[in-house]
Amino acid sequence: MVLMDIGRKLWQLGSSFIRLILHTYTWFKRNAGYEVLERKYNYAEFMEENINYVNAFDKLYKINSWNVEEIDGIFHDIKSNLIDTNRYTPSQILDIIAETSKYRNRFIKSYWVLFKKFFDEYRPTQLSLTSPIWYYFIYQEYGIVFSESHKKNFKEYEEKGYTLDIHGEFTIFKAIMEHDKKSFIALTQEENFDINCRLTSIFYPDSEKGFTLLELCCYHGSVDCFKFLRTEFKFAITPKCLQFSFLGGNPDIMSECLKYIKPGQECMKYAIISHNIDFVSFLINEFGLELDLQSCCVFNNLTCYLIFFDIKHDIDKCFIYSPSFKIFSVFRFFDSLKRDINAKELNSKTALYFAAQFDSHDIAKLLLSQHADFEVKDNEGKTPLHYASKNNCKTTLELLISYGACINEKDYNEKTPLHYAVIENRKDTSDTLIFYSANVNIGDKEGMTVLHYAVQHDDRETADILLKHSANINAVTSSKMTPLLLAAKNNSNEMVKLLISHRADVNSQNSDNDSALHIAAQNENIDLLKLLISNGADINAINKSEKTVLHIAANKNNNDMAAYLVSKNINLDQRDELGYTALHIASSNNNIALVDLLVSHGIKLKLYGKTALHYAAIYGHLENAKYLISKGVNIGCPKVRLAQRSI
Repeated sequence: MVLMDIGRKLWQLGSSFIRLILHTYTWFKRNAGYEVLERKYNYAEFMEENINYVNAFDKLYKINSWNVEEIDGIFHDIKSNLIDTNRYTPSQILDIIAETSKYRNRFIKSYWVLFKKFFDEYRPTQLSLTSPIWYYFIYQEYGIVFSESHKKNFKEYEEKGYTLDIHGEFTIFKAIMEHDKKSFIALTQEENFDINCRLTSIFYPDSEKGFTLLELCCYHGSVDCFKFLRTEFKFAITPKCLQFSFLGGNPDIMSECLKYIKPGQECMKYAIISHNIDFVSFLINEFGLELDLQSCCVFNNLTCYLIFFDIKHDIDKCFIYSPSFKIFSVFRFFDSLKRDINAKELNSKTALYFAAQFDSHDIAKLLLSQHADFEVKDNEGKTPLHYASKNNCKTTLELLISYGACINEKDYNEKTPLHYAVIENRKDTSDTLIFYSANVNIGDKEGMTVLHYAVQHDDRETADILLKHSANINAVTSSKMTPLLLAAKNNSNEMVKLLISHRADVNSQNSDNDSALHIAAQNENIDLLKLLISNGADINAINKSEKTVLHIAANKNNNDMAAYLVSKNINLDQRDELGYTALHIASSNNNIALVDLLVSHGIKLKLYGKTALHYAAIYGHLENAKYLISKGVNIGCPKVRLAQRSI
């Protein structure tokens, strides 16, 4: 098939789609039950009934302007058709806006303006955002911190200079985003231009290895930059190029990519995200790709979901996913046709799972009244209660509990619903689970309790609540990590203070026998070191390598830390498993100031085996050797004599 004229193809898709529907009509005429479905289901009627819902989400996913009046219109559409109808809460809409910007980040400032309109209108007291950078934007704009655990991220974002201007001026990435061919060409001609550079950014879809320049051209629909890279640098087209072309929406880029790459289901995912029905129909008609209902639900594409039913008439599958859209009439239609209320999709999820995941409370209530199985497990061993907890769906969670759902049920990683509520920082559901007496001391497969996770995320508020509800403060993981050790590892001094105030064991040790002191020393966190010692930490504790914190301070060349430890009467002469004292290490590192500190405080100079002078001689540290010899070290070693002769 010749694909050069993809523009013409897309124009023809309207009639192609009609033919597709007629073909479906003919197929179902040959199958039992067609007459029943024909009476009950009409695609056009369903679309007309829910057109305001569809248009509101289409406009959100297709923002392509910075015009304030257009953004204001989208705000009112979403407010009146999605929030005022009680389908979505303001917090849920805020999360959807933040996530959508990841797929159209050229217009992130427009998404931020829209986000602020909802934030100002409703002023949520709790917020569960999938994209953490948006908490930072809220903090910058309003000075509001929704969780203390976010502050550590704020520091990182500030250091990296994250702003709504997601690419710096005069960068190759900015030129691509702005479709600025002139600047782009100039930047490729600079001496330090790296043709193989890749971009990994919190503002783009997730990627471990990052995106090439050509892939970014496809993402942004930057056709001139795309053509330049292809012509001048012979850039290879990758599968990601074709996938991103359905986001960027440029027909010329899409046509070129299709010459080299055959579309797969990931292309369908991005076509669904784009909310461009022409792209979806094109992939169905020309390549026989199947619509992915999971993507339809996650990215709020009701149109594609209804098209799937028109094509497949898969009643059970559509019934299973129907709660995701939070439209009761759509659910009721498929509910009236279903054959099995506990029908499962490929991952063994039922309709109740999706009602729980998307907080479709009324639908969940109806399913439960029809005896839907609330203890059923999916392929990961999770129950609907796990999903309600993870997604902060408080009302649905309470409903499931009222029907008898097991509050402490474990999945295949031995995590309970409370684990996921704490891991995802879902305050509403974690508080609710604790209120209903969830067991706070269950460990998962690694032995991590919910307190461990609260500490790991530096969530002092949740940690304090858990401790007040009898969480085991000294619980150990499979690697013998206590919450205190985790807090020390994370350099979280305030969390350590909280744990100590609840009588945490300051001398607990992990599987390497490292105490919190060892960990603080490794992190060169002197303030934490002082805090621990002032609260009874054993300054002379040794780990598996028989090192004290003084060994670590010497190895780090941290003289301030060493001076503090010496002032606290730490054992200067402790040897590690290799026979080294802190003096050996200081001498090897040619740290004369530390050598002087240790010697002046009485560290033994003459010990069996190699002394500090050996290492000064071996490494050629003559000033160090002079100092040690002046203090009387002389064991007659040839290398030491050589050092002496050179003095």
